[in-house]
Parts: sequence; C-alpha cells; structure tokens
Amino acid sequence: YTAMATELSAAGHPSSRRKMLCAIGTAGIASLLTGTPQPSAALDMDAFISKELEVDKSKAEISDDAKTCKYAAPGQEKGDACVRAGMSIAGKNGGVNAYGQIDRGDYVRCKTSYPMINGQYVKT
Repeated sequence: YTAMATELSAAGHPSSRRKMLCAIGTAGIASLLTGTPQPSAALDMDAFISKELEVDKSKAEISDDAKTCKYAAPGQEKGDACVRAGMSIAGKNGGVNAYGQIDRGDYVRCKTSYPMINGQYVKT
C-alpha cells in the first residue's frame, strides 16, 4: 500500500506536472519551427493589399451631390442634389424630406357656430 501511495504522490507533485507541460510545449514549438511551409499555403499579400486598396478607393469616390444629399441640412439645395445623385428624397421615418417639407396629413378646419336654440346660444 505504501509503495503505491508514494508513486501516486510523486506523479501528482506540481513540479512533475510542470516538467510534463514544458516538454509538451517544447515539442510543439520545435515541430512548428522545423516544418517547411508550402508555397500554396502562403497568403498572397500582393493580391490582398491591392484588393483592399481598391475597396478603399471605391469608398472615396463619392460625388459632391451624394455627399450633399447625405449630410446637408434639408432645403432646396439638398433636394436638388438628391435628385441629381439619384438618391431618395424621402425623410427618415416619414419625417422632413430633403426639400425641408413634412407631410402632416390632411387638416380640416373646424367652423364653430353658435346658433340660438330655445333662447340660448349653443356651440356646434
């Protein structure tokens, strides 16, 4: 029983665990360093960089009318710019459009009259 207990306590000792983990880590690093990279697995950096530059360039080529339509305050100039750029003149969430107009619906003006009924004025 004692010989078995000593083996278990020696294997469970923190320094033996540390040594084992260091050995595994060293073996992993060594296998990474000694492996030869294959040309087909390498990233084509030139193609990647040129693609990213083209994406950035296309974002930078926004016309002045599009910029005005997107960022200017509502008014005649912004509305005309949106029409020239082919963008929508509708406002966000049904609000003010590019020309500065807002649709508040149809209003009916109430006409109040006070006819005399039974000798008293009644509001209708």
